[in-house]
Amino acid sequence: MKTGDPLVSVIMLSYNHSQYIEQALNSVLVQKTSFPFEVLIGDDNSGDGSQEILKKYKKKYPNIIRLFLHKENLGVTKNAYFLMCKARGKYLASCESDDFWTNDYKLRIQVEFLEAHSEFIGCTHPVKCVDKEGMEANNQNIQWISKNKVYTINNFRGLVLPGHSCSVVRRNIFLNPKYDYSVMWKANRNIGDRTSALLFAAQGDFYRLSQPMACYRVYSDGNSGSVTWNLYHNTDWINSELRYTNILDSYAKETFKINAGFEYYRRELLISAIWKMFTFPNKKNVRTIVNVVKSFDNPLLSLSLFPLLVIKKIIKKFMER
Repeated sequence: MKTGDPLVSVIMLSYNHSQYIEQALNSVLVQKTSFPFEVLIGDDNSGDGSQEILKKYKKKYPNIIRLFLHKENLGVTKNAYFLMCKARGKYLASCESDDFWTNDYKLRIQVEFLEAHSEFIGCTHPVKCVDKEGMEANNQNIQWISKNKVYTINNFRGLVLPGHSCSVVRRNIFLNPKYDYSVMWKANRNIGDRTSALLFAAQGDFYRLSQPMACYRVYSDGNSGSVTWNLYHNTDWINSELRYTNILDSYAKETFKINAGFEYYRRELLISAIWKMFTFPNKKNVRTIVNVVKSFDNPLLSLSLFPLLVIKKIIKKFMER
Protein backbone atom coordinates (compact mmCIF):
# COMPACT_ATOMS: atom_id res chain seq x y z
CA MET A 1 0.00 0.00 0.00
CA LYS A 2 1.47 3.35 -1.09
CA THR A 3 1.06 6.79 0.48
CA GLY A 4 -2.14 8.35 -0.83
CA ASP A 5 -3.77 5.03 -1.64
CA PRO A 6 -7.30 4.42 -0.34
CA LEU A 7 -7.59 2.42 2.86
CA VAL A 8 -10.50 0.38 1.48
CA SER A 9 -11.29 -0.93 -1.99
CA VAL A 10 -14.96 -1.73 -2.56
CA ILE A 11 -15.44 -4.41 -5.23
CA MET A 12 -18.68 -4.20 -7.23
CA LEU A 13 -19.57 -6.74 -9.92
CA SER A 14 -22.06 -5.49 -12.49
CA TYR A 15 -24.04 -7.45 -15.03
CA ASN A 16 -27.51 -6.49 -16.30
CA HIS A 17 -28.70 -4.93 -13.05
CA SER A 18 -29.72 -1.54 -14.39
CA GLN A 19 -32.84 -1.53 -12.18
CA TYR A 20 -30.79 -2.00 -9.00
CA ILE A 21 -27.32 -0.61 -9.57
CA GLU A 22 -28.05 2.97 -8.54
CA GLN A 23 -29.32 1.81 -5.16
CA ALA A 24 -26.19 -0.30 -4.72
CA LEU A 25 -23.87 2.55 -5.69
CA ASN A 26 -25.64 5.14 -3.58
CA SER A 27 -25.44 2.90 -0.52
CA VAL A 28 -21.65 2.70 -0.96
CA LEU A 29 -20.97 6.31 -1.93
CA VAL A 30 -22.92 7.64 1.07
CA GLN A 31 -20.51 5.95 3.49
CA LYS A 32 -19.26 8.25 6.25
CA THR A 33 -15.61 7.45 6.92
CA SER A 34 -12.50 9.09 8.32
CA PHE A 35 -10.41 7.49 5.56
CA PRO A 36 -10.41 7.47 1.76
CA PHE A 37 -11.93 4.56 -0.14
CA GLU A 38 -12.26 3.61 -3.79
CA VAL A 39 -15.01 1.77 -5.65
CA LEU A 40 -13.90 -0.62 -8.38
CA ILE A 41 -16.73 -1.54 -10.73
CA GLY A 42 -16.36 -4.27 -13.32
CA ASP A 43 -19.25 -4.36 -15.78
CA ASP A 44 -19.28 -7.70 -17.58
CA ASN A 45 -20.55 -6.47 -20.94
CA SER A 46 -24.09 -5.63 -19.80
CA GLY A 47 -26.66 -5.02 -22.50
CA ASP A 48 -29.43 -3.44 -20.45
CA GLY A 49 -28.22 0.13 -20.06
CA SER A 50 -26.09 -0.52 -16.95
CA GLN A 51 -22.98 0.89 -18.61
CA GLU A 52 -24.64 4.24 -19.32
CA ILE A 53 -25.62 4.53 -15.64
CA LEU A 54 -22.09 3.64 -14.57
CA LYS A 55 -20.53 6.22 -16.88
CA LYS A 56 -22.76 8.87 -15.31
CA TYR A 57 -21.59 7.92 -11.82
CA LYS A 58 -17.96 7.79 -12.92
CA LYS A 59 -18.26 11.35 -14.24
CA LYS A 60 -19.83 12.50 -10.97
CA TYR A 61 -17.30 10.70 -8.71
CA PRO A 62 -14.06 10.60 -10.75
CA ASN A 63 -11.79 10.41 -7.70
CA ILE A 64 -13.63 7.52 -6.07
CA ILE A 65 -14.93 5.30 -8.87
CA ARG A 66 -12.62 3.22 -11.04
CA LEU A 67 -14.76 1.86 -13.85
CA PHE A 68 -13.86 -1.13 -16.02
CA LEU A 69 -16.24 -1.82 -18.91
CA HIS A 70 -15.40 -5.25 -20.28
CA LYS A 71 -16.01 -5.63 -24.01
CA GLU A 72 -16.42 -9.38 -23.66
CA ASN A 73 -18.19 -11.36 -20.95
CA LEU A 74 -15.53 -12.62 -18.54
CA GLY A 75 -17.82 -14.46 -16.17
CA VAL A 76 -18.42 -13.66 -12.51
CA THR A 77 -15.21 -15.07 -11.06
CA LYS A 78 -12.76 -13.70 -13.63
CA ASN A 79 -14.39 -10.29 -13.28
CA ALA A 80 -13.97 -10.48 -9.47
CA TYR A 81 -10.37 -11.65 -9.75
CA PHE A 82 -9.58 -8.85 -12.20
CA LEU A 83 -10.92 -6.22 -9.77
CA MET A 84 -9.20 -7.68 -6.73
CA CYS A 85 -5.88 -7.61 -8.53
CA LYS A 86 -6.48 -3.92 -9.34
CA ALA A 87 -7.49 -2.97 -5.78
CA ARG A 88 -5.11 -0.67 -3.92
CA GLY A 89 -6.71 -0.65 -0.47
CA LYS A 90 -5.43 -2.35 2.66
CA TYR A 91 -8.93 -3.82 2.99
CA LEU A 92 -11.41 -5.28 0.52
CA ALA A 93 -15.17 -4.85 0.79
CA SER A 94 -17.84 -6.12 -1.59
CA CYS A 95 -21.27 -5.09 -2.79
CA GLU A 96 -22.72 -6.71 -5.88
CA SER A 97 -24.81 -4.48 -8.10
CA ASP A 98 -28.16 -5.97 -7.01
CA ASP A 99 -27.43 -5.84 -3.26
CA PHE A 100 -27.08 -2.75 -1.09
CA TRP A 101 -25.78 -1.52 2.25
CA THR A 102 -28.12 -0.13 4.90
CA ASN A 103 -25.78 1.57 7.38
CA ASP A 104 -23.91 4.74 6.41
CA TYR A 105 -21.15 3.81 8.88
CA LYS A 106 -20.72 0.19 7.75
CA LEU A 107 -17.21 0.61 6.35
CA ARG A 108 -16.04 2.66 9.30
CA ILE A 109 -17.38 0.14 11.84
CA GLN A 110 -15.77 -2.85 10.14
CA VAL A 111 -12.44 -1.19 9.36
CA GLU A 112 -12.09 0.14 12.90
CA PHE A 113 -12.71 -3.38 14.20
CA LEU A 114 -10.01 -4.85 11.97
CA GLU A 115 -7.55 -2.08 12.77
CA ALA A 116 -8.00 -2.93 16.45
CA HIS A 117 -7.96 -6.72 16.02
CA SER A 118 -5.01 -7.83 13.94
CA GLU A 119 -5.73 -11.46 14.88
CA PHE A 120 -8.64 -11.53 12.38
CA ILE A 121 -8.35 -11.54 8.61
CA GLY A 122 -11.86 -10.20 8.17
CA CYS A 123 -15.21 -9.45 9.74
CA THR A 124 -18.81 -9.93 8.66
CA HIS A 125 -22.31 -9.18 9.91
CA PRO A 126 -25.86 -10.47 9.39
CA VAL A 127 -27.76 -9.38 6.28
CA LYS A 128 -31.46 -9.07 5.56
CA CYS A 129 -32.93 -10.90 2.59
CA VAL A 130 -35.15 -8.83 0.30
CA ASP A 131 -37.09 -9.64 -2.85
CA LYS A 132 -36.91 -8.00 -6.28
CA GLU A 133 -38.85 -4.98 -5.05
CA GLY A 134 -36.67 -4.57 -1.99
CA MET A 135 -39.32 -5.85 0.42
CA GLU A 136 -38.16 -8.04 3.29
CA ALA A 137 -38.39 -11.71 2.31
CA ASN A 138 -40.38 -14.19 4.40
CA ASN A 139 -37.44 -16.56 4.72
CA GLN A 140 -34.44 -14.89 6.34
CA ASN A 141 -32.39 -18.06 6.79
CA ILE A 142 -29.36 -18.35 4.51
CA GLN A 143 -28.25 -21.93 5.12
CA TRP A 144 -24.75 -21.57 3.65
CA ILE A 145 -23.80 -18.66 5.93
CA SER A 146 -22.15 -19.40 9.28
CA LYS A 147 -23.64 -17.81 12.38
CA ASN A 148 -20.56 -18.50 14.49
CA LYS A 149 -19.11 -15.49 16.31
CA VAL A 150 -15.66 -16.61 15.21
CA TYR A 151 -15.37 -18.41 11.89
CA THR A 152 -12.32 -20.58 11.16
CA ILE A 153 -11.33 -22.83 8.30
CA ASN A 154 -12.81 -25.72 10.32
CA ASN A 155 -16.26 -24.18 9.84
CA PHE A 156 -15.87 -24.14 6.03
CA ARG A 157 -16.68 -27.83 5.35
CA GLY A 158 -16.58 -27.26 1.62
CA LEU A 159 -19.42 -24.75 1.33
CA VAL A 160 -20.16 -22.77 4.52
CA LEU A 161 -19.19 -19.10 4.21
CA PRO A 162 -18.16 -16.63 6.95
CA GLY A 163 -20.78 -14.17 5.70
CA HIS A 164 -22.64 -13.02 2.63
CA SER A 165 -20.35 -11.18 0.20
CA CYS A 166 -22.05 -7.82 0.83
CA SER A 167 -21.24 -8.16 4.55
CA VAL A 168 -17.55 -9.01 4.30
CA VAL A 169 -14.61 -6.67 4.84
CA ARG A 170 -11.24 -8.43 4.84
CA ARG A 171 -7.54 -7.74 4.58
CA ASN A 172 -6.31 -7.45 1.00
CA ILE A 173 -4.28 -10.60 0.43
CA PHE A 174 -3.96 -9.62 -3.24
CA LEU A 175 -1.65 -6.67 -2.48
CA ASN A 176 1.35 -8.89 -1.80
CA PRO A 177 0.11 -12.36 -2.75
CA LYS A 178 1.80 -15.29 -1.05
CA TYR A 179 0.10 -17.79 -3.34
CA ASP A 180 -1.36 -18.13 -6.82
CA TYR A 181 -4.93 -16.84 -6.48
CA SER A 182 -5.92 -17.40 -10.11
CA VAL A 183 -7.85 -20.43 -8.81
CA MET A 184 -10.50 -17.78 -8.09
CA TRP A 185 -11.61 -17.93 -11.74
CA LYS A 186 -10.05 -21.19 -12.86
CA ALA A 187 -12.06 -23.31 -10.40
CA ASN A 188 -15.46 -22.17 -11.65
CA ARG A 189 -16.60 -19.51 -14.09
CA ASN A 190 -19.70 -18.42 -12.19
CA ILE A 191 -19.23 -19.42 -8.54
CA GLY A 192 -16.56 -17.67 -6.51
CA ASP A 193 -17.86 -17.22 -2.97
CA ARG A 194 -16.57 -20.59 -1.79
CA THR A 195 -13.22 -20.08 -3.49
CA SER A 196 -12.88 -16.68 -1.84
CA ALA A 197 -13.88 -18.08 1.56
CA LEU A 198 -11.22 -20.77 1.24
CA LEU A 199 -8.48 -18.33 0.17
CA PHE A 200 -9.08 -16.02 3.12
CA ALA A 201 -10.09 -18.50 5.85
CA ALA A 202 -7.02 -20.63 5.14
CA GLN A 203 -4.97 -17.59 6.18
CA GLY A 204 -6.98 -16.23 9.10
CA ASP A 205 -10.23 -16.18 11.06
CA PHE A 206 -13.35 -14.01 10.63
CA TYR A 207 -15.34 -12.25 13.34
CA ARG A 208 -19.11 -11.81 13.04
CA LEU A 209 -20.47 -8.48 14.25
CA SER A 210 -24.04 -8.50 15.56
CA GLN A 211 -25.63 -5.60 13.65
CA PRO A 212 -27.23 -6.18 10.19
CA MET A 213 -25.83 -3.58 7.79
CA ALA A 214 -26.73 -4.79 4.27
CA CYS A 215 -29.45 -6.41 2.18
CA TYR A 216 -29.10 -9.44 -0.06
CA ARG A 217 -31.55 -9.64 -2.94
CA VAL A 218 -33.05 -13.12 -3.25
CA TYR A 219 -34.58 -14.39 -6.49
CA SER A 220 -37.00 -17.23 -7.09
CA ASP A 221 -37.08 -17.48 -10.88
CA GLY A 222 -34.66 -18.01 -13.71
CA ASN A 223 -35.15 -14.61 -15.32
CA SER A 224 -33.26 -12.78 -12.60
CA GLY A 225 -29.76 -13.74 -13.61
CA SER A 226 -29.28 -15.39 -10.22
CA VAL A 227 -26.27 -17.72 -10.38
CA THR A 228 -27.60 -19.78 -7.46
CA TRP A 229 -30.97 -20.36 -9.14
CA ASN A 230 -29.35 -21.38 -12.41
CA LEU A 231 -26.93 -23.71 -10.62
CA TYR A 232 -29.56 -25.72 -8.78
CA HIS A 233 -31.89 -25.89 -11.76
CA ASN A 234 -29.09 -27.29 -13.91
CA THR A 235 -29.93 -30.97 -14.47
CA ASP A 236 -26.23 -31.85 -14.09
CA TRP A 237 -25.65 -29.67 -11.02
CA ILE A 238 -24.39 -32.51 -8.82
CA ASN A 239 -21.55 -33.33 -11.20
CA SER A 240 -20.82 -29.61 -11.63
CA GLU A 241 -20.66 -29.16 -7.86
CA LEU A 242 -18.47 -32.24 -7.53
CA ARG A 243 -15.98 -30.93 -10.10
CA TYR A 244 -15.83 -27.56 -8.32
CA THR A 245 -15.41 -29.26 -4.94
CA ASN A 246 -12.61 -31.51 -6.19
CA ILE A 247 -10.69 -28.56 -7.66
CA LEU A 248 -10.90 -26.58 -4.42
CA ASP A 249 -9.98 -29.61 -2.33
CA SER A 250 -6.86 -30.26 -4.42
CA TYR A 251 -5.91 -26.59 -4.24
CA ALA A 252 -6.30 -26.51 -0.44
CA LYS A 253 -4.15 -29.59 0.01
CA GLU A 254 -1.46 -28.58 -2.48
CA THR A 255 -1.26 -24.86 -1.71
CA PHE A 256 -2.18 -24.50 1.96
CA LYS A 257 -1.37 -28.09 3.03
CA ILE A 258 -4.71 -28.36 4.83
CA ASN A 259 -7.82 -30.50 4.84
CA ALA A 260 -10.68 -28.01 4.49
CA GLY A 261 -13.50 -30.44 5.28
CA PHE A 262 -14.74 -31.12 1.75
CA GLU A 263 -15.82 -34.64 2.74
CA TYR A 264 -18.81 -33.11 4.53
CA TYR A 265 -20.11 -31.54 1.32
CA ARG A 266 -19.35 -34.67 -0.70
CA ARG A 267 -21.67 -36.60 1.63
CA GLU A 268 -24.33 -33.94 1.04
CA LEU A 269 -23.86 -34.43 -2.70
CA LEU A 270 -24.13 -38.18 -2.25
CA ILE A 271 -27.53 -37.77 -0.57
CA SER A 272 -28.69 -35.62 -3.49
CA ALA A 273 -27.32 -38.10 -6.03
CA ILE A 274 -29.08 -41.06 -4.38
CA TRP A 275 -32.34 -39.13 -4.18
CA LYS A 276 -32.06 -38.19 -7.84
CA MET A 277 -31.39 -41.79 -8.83
CA PHE A 278 -34.50 -43.03 -7.00
CA THR A 279 -36.56 -40.21 -8.52
CA PHE A 280 -35.21 -40.67 -12.06
CA PRO A 281 -33.57 -44.11 -12.24
CA ASN A 282 -31.14 -44.30 -15.15
CA LYS A 283 -27.51 -45.17 -15.86
CA LYS A 284 -26.40 -41.54 -15.82
CA ASN A 285 -27.66 -41.02 -12.28
CA VAL A 286 -26.03 -44.28 -11.13
CA ARG A 287 -22.72 -43.04 -12.59
CA THR A 288 -23.14 -39.79 -10.66
CA ILE A 289 -23.37 -41.77 -7.40
CA VAL A 290 -20.25 -43.72 -8.32
CA ASN A 291 -18.38 -40.49 -9.16
CA VAL A 292 -19.25 -38.96 -5.80
CA VAL A 293 -18.19 -42.07 -3.87
CA LYS A 294 -14.89 -42.27 -5.78
CA SER A 295 -14.11 -38.66 -4.84
CA PHE A 296 -13.99 -39.39 -1.09
CA ASP A 297 -10.51 -39.44 0.46
CA ASN A 298 -11.57 -42.51 2.41
CA PRO A 299 -14.72 -43.99 0.82
CA LEU A 300 -15.27 -46.67 3.51
CA LEU A 301 -15.02 -44.21 6.40
CA SER A 302 -17.20 -41.63 4.67
CA LEU A 303 -19.86 -44.21 3.81
CA SER A 304 -19.85 -45.45 7.42
CA LEU A 305 -20.70 -41.89 8.56
CA PHE A 306 -23.30 -41.48 5.84
CA PRO A 307 -26.30 -42.92 7.79
CA LEU A 308 -25.58 -40.51 10.66
CA LEU A 309 -25.68 -37.56 8.26
CA VAL A 310 -29.01 -38.73 6.83
CA ILE A 311 -30.51 -39.10 10.32
CA LYS A 312 -29.22 -35.65 11.26
CA LYS A 313 -30.83 -34.10 8.17
CA ILE A 314 -34.18 -35.82 8.88
CA ILE A 315 -34.14 -34.55 12.49
CA LYS A 316 -33.28 -31.04 11.30
CA LYS A 317 -36.16 -31.05 8.80
CA PHE A 318 -38.52 -32.28 11.54
CA MET A 319 -37.39 -29.53 13.96
CA GLU A 320 -37.95 -26.87 11.29
CA ARG A 321 -41.68 -27.72 11.04
